[in-house]
Amino acid sequence: MKYFTVFLFLSIQIFAQETFNKAIHFQSIDTCETPTVSSEIGKSVLAVEDGYIISGGGWADEFCGWSSIKLWKTDLLGNVVWQKVYGKEYYLHVDGLYGHLIETHDGNYAICGGIADSTNLANPFLIKFDDNGDTLWLKEYGGEHWDTFYRGIATPDNGFILVGITESFGNGNPATNSHDVYVVRTDSMGNELWHETYLNGFDDFGASIALRKEGGYAIGGSRISSGVYRTFFLSIDSVGNTEKLKMYGSPIRDNCWANITAAKDGGFIMNSCTGRDHNIPNYDEFAPPYVAKLDAEGNLEWRYYVSLDYQLNIVGSRELEDGSILAVGWWAEQPFAFPYGLILKLSADGKLIWKKYIQYEPNGVNYFYDFQETSDKGFILTGATTNWDNGTADVWLVKLNEYGCFSEGVCDSLTTNIEVLDASEMPLIHLFPNPVKDYLQFRWSPSIASKPIQLQMTNIEGRLVKEEWLRGGDGLNVSDLEVGIYFVTCLQEGQVLKREKVIIGY
Repeated sequence: MKYFTVFLFLSIQIFAQETFNKAIHFQSIDTCETPTVSSEIGKSVLAVEDGYIISGGGWADEFCGWSSIKLWKTDLLGNVVWQKVYGKEYYLHVDGLYGHLIETHDGNYAICGGIADSTNLANPFLIKFDDNGDTLWLKEYGGEHWDTFYRGIATPDNGFILVGITESFGNGNPATNSHDVYVVRTDSMGNELWHETYLNGFDDFGASIALRKEGGYAIGGSRISSGVYRTFFLSIDSVGNTEKLKMYGSPIRDNCWANITAAKDGGFIMNSCTGRDHNIPNYDEFAPPYVAKLDAEGNLEWRYYVSLDYQLNIVGSRELEDGSILAVGWWAEQPFAFPYGLILKLSADGKLIWKKYIQYEPNGVNYFYDFQETSDKGFILTGATTNWDNGTADVWLVKLNEYGCFSEGVCDSLTTNIEVLDASEMPLIHLFPNPVKDYLQFRWSPSIASKPIQLQMTNIEGRLVKEEWLRGGDGLNVSDLEVGIYFVTCLQEGQVLKREKVIIGY
C-alpha cells in the first residue's frame, strides 16, 4: 500500500537554534469496503543525534480503520525521513502512555503496549527496532485475559522492565474489570525473566517506572476504590520484592495517577492528577494537577500546583540538565474553548520560572503529550492537533529554544505557527492567516487588550461587508464572503489602530 505524508511547518533560526511548529499527517487512502480515515497522535518523542523519533498511534487506513502503532523519524528541522506503521486488520494495536519510547543501550529503540482482538483478549507486547524503524524482534506476554503495558525502561544489563495492568494474574478480575499492577522483567532479547503483581485486591494501575539510584525500581500509578483515585509510589528490589508503598492525596476524589521519572540526586520528579474538567460533576472536589519532587523513599519534598483553571492537564515532567524541571500538557481558558499546548519550567526547588501556551491550529485542539531536552538546551515536543480536512488528529511536532520560544521576538504567552515577527516588527494587532479561507484570527498587544476592538471589513469597491466588536482571541468567520480582496480596519475608541489588505479564498 502506498501512502505519503503532508506536513505544514514554520522554521526559523535564532541563537543557532532551529525552531519549528509542524503537523504531520498520513494521507488516508480508501482501500477497504468501509471507508476509513487515518488519524495520528504523537505520544512520545526522543531526541537523537541527527533528528527526532516520534511514536504514537491512531486509526489506520492501512488496516481498514483498526488502530495501529505509528513511528516517524525526522531530521533536525522536523522533516520526515521515514515512517512506519505496525498493526494488523481486526486487531487493536495500542502503544503505552505518553513518554513510552525506550532508548536502548545498544543504540536501538523499543515500544511497549498491548494488542487486543475481538474476543476481548489483550496481550502486552514489546517491539525492538533499529534506527531505520525496522523490527528486530517482537515479544508478547500476559495471560488469558486483558493485560497491557503502559511504560518501560531499559535496564543496565541491556534488558527491560515493563509496567502496566493485568486481569490474568494476581487478583485481577475480568468479570468486574478490575486490575492489578503488572511488572515484567526481561533479558536483552525480550525473554521474560520474572513477572509480579502488586497492590492486589483493588483496581490498580501501573502507569510509570524508573530506576532507583541505590538499585531496584520505583513504580508510579493509581489505586481506584469506590470511584476514588489515590496516587501511589511503590519501590521494589531488583527481583521484584516490595520494599515500600507511599500513597498521596486525600481519600476523596483525588483523581490522579503518578507519572514518575528519575532525578539526578536519587529522588524522583512526579506529575499527578490528570486534570480538572467542569464537565465532571463536583469537579471542585478533585485535586488540581501538580508537579512534585520526591526523595529516594517517595517522601514529598515540595509540590507545585499548576492552576485551578478549567480544563488543565499535566501529562509529563522531567528533570533538565541544569536541575530545573519541565512539564507539559494542555490548557483551555474557558468551557468549550479550544485548548492550547502548555509548557512550564520550574526551578529545582519548585518555583515557577516561566509558563507558555502554544498552538498550531487556532480553531482546533492542541495537546502536548511528551518532550525531551535537546543538545542545544532547547526542547522538542510532540502531541496532537486538529486536522479539519478530515475531522481527525495529526501529530504535532514543536521545537522551541531554551526559553520556550520560537525566537526572541516570538515569546509571548500565546504563540502560533502562522507567522514569525521580530520584536521590532511586532504590530499592535496581528491578523492571520492571510490569505484566509474560513476564519481570520486576531492577536493584539497587551497594551490595548483591556478594551474591545471595532472591526470594519470592506470589499475592493469600498462597500462595508462586515462590522463586529472583538476581544483578544476572537476569530472572524469569512467563509460566507466571495473570493477576492478586502480591507480590514481595526479601531479602538474611534482611533484607527490598523488597516490591512486581506485576501479571501485563495
